[in-house]
Amino acid sequence: GVYSLTQIKCEIKVIKLLYISKIGDQAINAICERFTKLHELSIARNCNEKASKITDNGMLSFKKSPYLQRLSIIYTRYFD
Repeated sequence: GVYSLTQIKCEIKVIKLLYISKIGDQAINAICERFTKLHELSIARNCNEKASKITDNGMLSFKKSPYLQRLSIIYTRYFD
């Protein structure tokens, strides 16, 4: 999962997460803290009854990503 991704030793600039329901505030925060040079993050099809929520607090995590140029969140279940 996301925890394993954050254990990678190299710096990643583009992350695309497809068909994953457990991407919520905590996962976004972990990604932004670990990959400070992230340029692009795409999350797609995070949409089922048990999907994690992405709230305003999760969006604040992107302040830790000064190089982020492209953010795409598609088909999400909930957005505060």
